Amino acid sequence: MYKVICTVLLLMILVSCSSGNTENQTSSTSPATSTLKSTFEQETGSELSFEIANKEQGLSPNDFDTVYAVCKSFLNNFYAGIKPGNIFDTDIYCDNAEFKEYIAMKMEKIKQLSNVNSADVSYGLTDIEWLTDDESVFVEISAVSQHEYGASSAAHKLIIKNVNGHLSVRDWYSGGGNIGILDEVARGKNIEMNKPDIWEDSSFTDEVFEKISKYDSR
Repeated sequence: MYKVICTVLLLMILVSCSSGNTENQTSSTSPATSTLKSTFEQETGSELSFEIANKEQGLSPNDFDTVYAVCKSFLNNFYAGIKPGNIFDTDIYCDNAEFKEYIAMKMEKIKQLSNVNSADVSYGLTDIEWLTDDESVFVEISAVSQHEYGASSAAHKLIIKNVNGHLSVRDWYSGGGNIGILDEVARGKNIEMNKPDIWEDSSFTDEVFEKISKYDSR
């Protein structure tokens, strides 16, 4: 069991989420929606790797580069998916049906509350903690998005798990403005995240979806 925590931001990584860098976005004249490819694949021309360094030893700090690349790609496609006409395909990142359904609800709520389209997003690693099961890692990333009305910030918390040698996004919580409104309603404020299998708990998912239903029926 080991634990590594990085609490000092050393580098801000600028990643463009503009329409010019998203090859599958629809034009303004097309009513059709488009499903976004991995942003990593769009920018490098290669497929995003979800494979860990040593499948027998589980997840370790040696997998940091791959873990962080998966997190950035996930968030890039999230921000791009907010734009009208785009669909965030979570199948390449997530393997739990309830979690994917929740993400779709989260995206829909954000689009309802805001018409801001982020042009560029910068990321900074805030915290990383290798969880005690040796198969999962908690990652917190700060994001600042630039748009036509100025800039907005959000904090994203993710749990990445090694599932048979393949990295999977197992949980995600956002804080900050409209980005985190559904998380706050369904899960509360400033939650602690350390359960990579939480979306497999039916009592948890039932409570989450019930809270969303009550919020939407106000």
